[in-house]
Amino acid sequence: MATGLTHKVVIPSSVSPLSIAGVGDELIRAVELAVPEASIHLRGNEILVQGDAPAVDLVEKLYEELFAVVRSGQGISADVVTRSVALLRASDGERP
Repeated sequence: MATGLTHKVVIPSSVSPLSIAGVGDELIRAVELAVPEASIHLRGNEILVQGDAPAVDLVEKLYEELFAVVRSGQGISADVVTRSVALLRASDGERP
């Protein structure tokens, strides 16, 4: 389990928590696999992110990207999560 910082990310009202978590929390697990330094927990419309500072920052940026994807009408898959993390890591967190 990741330790260190804990930060809360609020899911915007325009985004369904199910679209971010996935069926059976599959997208939460995909984030944890892509960023193993972080632990993710969904409670209602809040995502709790725990881990070291770089991991928490990366996950926060990832969720901002995923919120934008959902608001644009596109779906999210585990593959989208994996590719988004790779892009964020490659760009040092700059928005792709």
